[in-house]
Amino acid sequence: MEIAFNALHGKFGEDGAIQGMLEIMGIPCTGSGILASAMGMNKIISKTLFKAYGLQVGPFLSVSRGDSNMLKTANPRSASARGEAQLRRVQRGREPGPCAERF
Repeated sequence: MEIAFNALHGKFGEDGAIQGMLEIMGIPCTGSGILASAMGMNKIISKTLFKAYGLQVGPFLSVSRGDSNMLKTANPRSASARGEAQLRRVQRGREPGPCAERF
């Protein structure tokens, strides 16, 4: 194979996994490399980098599973209705995912 045309979308296609596999196999591919892909799919890392380089980003807060007190008091549905907050997984696309259903 001369080159892989990477037109995949979402998990595994944009997170650097396929790019890494192709690199190990010695097959060049189109698009971003491993590090750029992985960083771009991680919302916390990309927002932090954008902010560090002076780009405007909306306010955000990182909450992990271990932050049970914060998760108990958070109410993203009422805040989201006013356009103030959205609950999203770090390594996923734009969909809120099943974690939002707990509230």
